[in-house]
Amino acid sequence: IKRLVILNAAVFFAIWIVGFASPAAERWVMDWLALHPDTWRAGFPAVWQFVTYGFLHSQVSLSHLEFNMLVLWFFGSMVQEAVGDRRLLEHYLIAVAVGGALHLVYALLTGQSGPVIGASGGASMLLVSAAVLRPNATVIFFIFPVKLWVIAAISVGFDAFAFLNEFKGIQDGIAHSVHLAGAGYGYLATKRRWLWKDPLAIVERKRAVAQMQRQMSDDARMDQLMQKISREGMPSLTRSERAFLQKQSERKRSG
Repeated sequence: IKRLVILNAAVFFAIWIVGFASPAAERWVMDWLALHPDTWRAGFPAVWQFVTYGFLHSQVSLSHLEFNMLVLWFFGSMVQEAVGDRRLLEHYLIAVAVGGALHLVYALLTGQSGPVIGASGGASMLLVSAAVLRPNATVIFFIFPVKLWVIAAISVGFDAFAFLNEFKGIQDGIAHSVHLAGAGYGYLATKRRWLWKDPLAIVERKRAVAQMQRQMSDDARMDQLMQKISREGMPSLTRSERAFLQKQSERKRSG
């Protein structure tokens, strides 16, 4: 969490400095790193934007950065304590990507063209995850002690209300679809205990199993070919069988 906060702040001030040196360069950086529906409408698959937009914040005011970082710090620390550093980071980035992807689909369907920035999708995920983990924890809301689940419910309820208002043409300049997607992922990931699973370890384990299965299949085919050579001789092999033998021979030499 500390590193995420530092990284977000560093990106904010780096772009702020770039803006002083060259406003055109600042616009270029924001256009390419923000989640921009127009870029996708032009047919350019800027897949990095699903993550990079989550580390950008409005240069007009510090409040956008400050609010998201406060949420990360207080509620992210609760989640980090429960699942550990690596899993928190992995699922935080997944939440950011999920929020970005769902908002992009929504923007393309509704004709929205404005770029999206901010860590709000990940922040919403952490808030809801913390509320599922410790629903009865007390949080000081302004000056009033409030249960954490109530804070999460108010946040999600506000975003849902504002999102529905968009269909009435009432816009407030906030990507509530990103907030709701992040919150939804946080709820599911915690309830279904995805947070305690390591996505990278799962991918690596599946890759190892697939590699083992391929090796077993190759070994079985090699045995069949050796039997065929023993019965019918080398001239009986097809072109594909010869290519397979050569490939296996090269693999053993390189191994």
